[in-house]
Amino acid sequence: MSAAGGGGAYSFSLTTFSPSGKLVQIEHALAVVAQGTTSLGIKATNGIVIATEKKSSSILVDESAIDKVCVICPNIGIVYSGMGPDYRVLTSKARKSAQAYWKIYGEYPPTRVLVQSIATVMQEATQSGGVRPFGVSLLVAGWDSHRGPTLYQVDPSGSYWAWKASAIGKNMTNAKTFLEKRYNDDISLEDAIHTALLTLKEGFEGQMTEKTIEIGVITVPTAEELTEVPLGGVRVKPVFPSMDGPLRSISWVSAKTGQQSVPEAVDSDLSKLTQRPPTARSQSIRSGTSEPPKSKVPVSLARRLLFPALPLTVPLPPILTLDLSEDDPALIELNEELYDFLALALRAFVQSWWGRITPRDRDLVPQITRVITQVIRDIERRASRIDLSDLVLRQVPTLVDLHISDYRIVAMRMGTAFTNTSPSPTVQGLFHMLQPHVAVQTNQEPGAPIISEIYLCQLVENILRLSLPPEDWESETERCIVREIVACVVLGNMFKKLAQPWFLHQIMLGLLKPSPPTQSESKESLARFHVPSVQVLVIFVFSAMQTISSLALSIISTFQYVVALTHAANRAHERRQSPQCRNTSESDMSLSSSIEGSTDTSLEIAGAETSGDIFAPSLELVDNLIQAGSRLPITATLLLLRLSSRLCQPWFERLIPFMLSRTISPASLTTAIQAGKRALFPNDGWPGPAPVGPTIEEQLLLREQLESRLSELCQPWLANVILGNSRKIQALTIKQALDPFSESPEINSHLLVMLLDLVVSELWPELSKSS
Repeated sequence: MSAAGGGGAYSFSLTTFSPSGKLVQIEHALAVVAQGTTSLGIKATNGIVIATEKKSSSILVDESAIDKVCVICPNIGIVYSGMGPDYRVLTSKARKSAQAYWKIYGEYPPTRVLVQSIATVMQEATQSGGVRPFGVSLLVAGWDSHRGPTLYQVDPSGSYWAWKASAIGKNMTNAKTFLEKRYNDDISLEDAIHTALLTLKEGFEGQMTEKTIEIGVITVPTAEELTEVPLGGVRVKPVFPSMDGPLRSISWVSAKTGQQSVPEAVDSDLSKLTQRPPTARSQSIRSGTSEPPKSKVPVSLARRLLFPALPLTVPLPPILTLDLSEDDPALIELNEELYDFLALALRAFVQSWWGRITPRDRDLVPQITRVITQVIRDIERRASRIDLSDLVLRQVPTLVDLHISDYRIVAMRMGTAFTNTSPSPTVQGLFHMLQPHVAVQTNQEPGAPIISEIYLCQLVENILRLSLPPEDWESETERCIVREIVACVVLGNMFKKLAQPWFLHQIMLGLLKPSPPTQSESKESLARFHVPSVQVLVIFVFSAMQTISSLALSIISTFQYVVALTHAANRAHERRQSPQCRNTSESDMSLSSSIEGSTDTSLEIAGAETSGDIFAPSLELVDNLIQAGSRLPITATLLLLRLSSRLCQPWFERLIPFMLSRTISPASLTTAIQAGKRALFPNDGWPGPAPVGPTIEEQLLLREQLESRLSELCQPWLANVILGNSRKIQALTIKQALDPFSESPEINSHLLVMLLDLVVSELWPELSKSS
């Protein structure tokens, strides 16, 4: 059989593309869908409606046995157009998928997850010989806590898209045109039902009655219903309702009750309904022998997964306290976000495989949660004892300064006879010789982790040994799972991304957003004063007086703010130096000394260095970063700053710890946790595929944008003082300042590992002493 005449040789093959680049069998399947009955879906602000024509081929057919709108699970409904048997098979597979999801995770699947499962089944049918594609298109409507009400269309090829309103079937073109004219983003559920009936009537052949259409509605629970807690706190078992029973003209899927009911009746005369404006809901249709379904409000994922035995009336135990009241709203929000993050991580990386091994076991995840919460509380307790000002202003700048100096030494050696050896050394190799570290793996393949996962696992293992009580430390299974999640999933992925130079450039560009331009306004205001006159002089005098008064008010308010801040810092310093705190710290020091042994000499030296200028390491870092030694203005400026910091040392010693303690607040921690959730679980609370990194050209463009943004950030007079007295020197200074962090991920990994070791040694000094 030849390929001529419309590609006949390819029409019988599903897995062979035609010369025009099409799979003809899929086009045939779409043709079957286009011949089916019209079905549509409309997304409203407070729910979703799906509707379809329901015609029987003979009056002898029992219409009560025909179901075109089906319930997959209590929060998801589905309708089709095309071949009914294919729809029945897909519905059965979708219900099995929903039941399997409930069996593992104890909740109904999000709409997008179920749609992906159905689309995968349909797409697999297009890749095997001897089968045909499904001759059906689906409209899947559902509600979940991640995306709210959503409507998806799934085609025979396995592709799916989210829609605001869509139509499939023989009249889909006219129906979509009608929906485009009538739809708006603020449409209510009542208006959506009314619009659905009008759309079906546009292409309906014959008389449209309650027996010839079928409608399904998914409602959205209100805020009061979400906060409503049933008495007794009994966990509700999953219910997959069937479509038989008292249902006649409407199949109602209620997301807030988890049951199938019919709270809306359709008039027997649909012509009246389609001609009148939407009204309030009329009487409900319900079985005379059945009772109204009880409200079953979905609870949070953290409560279901982490605390399955905790009654719903009992609040979750707080993880962090931060020396605040348990009723503090910011602290409550922080603990909720932290629990949600733990629940998402354990569901994705533990429950996904543990639930398949032992589906009935619900004890492992709560035990792991208890272990992680104990470690977090121990970190909070240890963090309250360290000196944040010494860590942030002395030790971290010293490490960054060392990183910059070693990189420049390596860059100088690359241009000498030292590089004439065979094989020729690289910048990464020479830097690793200056800063050897067992955690950094050199000469790795692209995509392989640079920081050793074995090192991270061993580090987390030692931290768990010091932070957990003996009974939890002895449980090897829980300890192993926690170690792998923290070391490989959290730390490994975080360091892999932070080590990329382009990622650092992207972060800096996001922080240095350009401010709105105001030059045009200033030019327009100056243009008014071209022609001197008495009126212009009066306006100028009054404008100058207003500017001076505004400046004076700003100075007064700033002075009052500094005075209030100083008083608050003094009170905080007095509380830290109170006898109770001193006795507590002495008891803690005696306990730690009995465990740790003698004090190390290096710690004594570090303690002696803390008595110096608190800003000296930071100023030395700035000096080394912009290479200020060859420019007199910036050298003099840094000298004045050193003298000023020396004179104000007692004030800074009280103010800086107070400012740092205010910076690390529940709001900032909540923001950081939310950013981590978006980065690690972008796919409706599930880990998404790794985003594609930028190309070499895009990375160079990011670097150029950052350099230009840094040059625009400083005023011309300030840039002449800090960066140099010419454009060329300023651009060279910015480039040399960025080079130590832009060479390669291997060099940045050294700095990340050193910072990690610094933080760990501050929180767990026992590890540095034992080593």
